[in-house]
Amino acid sequence: MNQARLGVLGKLPGTQIKRKGVLSVDDTFLIHTGEHFDQIALLRDPETGHFVGAHNLVTLHYSDDATDYPVRFQLWQSTDVEALEQGLVAAGFHLKESKLALKTTAPHKWRNNLQGLWRRQ
Repeated sequence: MNQARLGVLGKLPGTQIKRKGVLSVDDTFLIHTGEHFDQIALLRDPETGHFVGAHNLVTLHYSDDATDYPVRFQLWQSTDVEALEQGLVAAGFHLKESKLALKTTAPHKWRNNLQGLWRRQ
């Protein structure tokens, strides 16, 4: 449906992507009360500094002098630690033996370790 919408916008002169247009990324923090929400995450509220149940809607937006519309959007998702680990190993990255214990003793530190390795490389 989104591809069809973008196809229509791309054919109309007023909404076609132009050289002077820009793409921007925006995230919208959506706090929820209650316990029955799919894909809810415990996220740090940037205003209060407290962790709350929320969605974080990430949007890629196109804008120029004549128009402004979302191109893509999805809910932020936490890192799939197992997939990241498997991908790093498959790509030939060396995982330090001294850090392997973190998988069970401090999973958040293990995730941070893998994310740091991925970012550095």
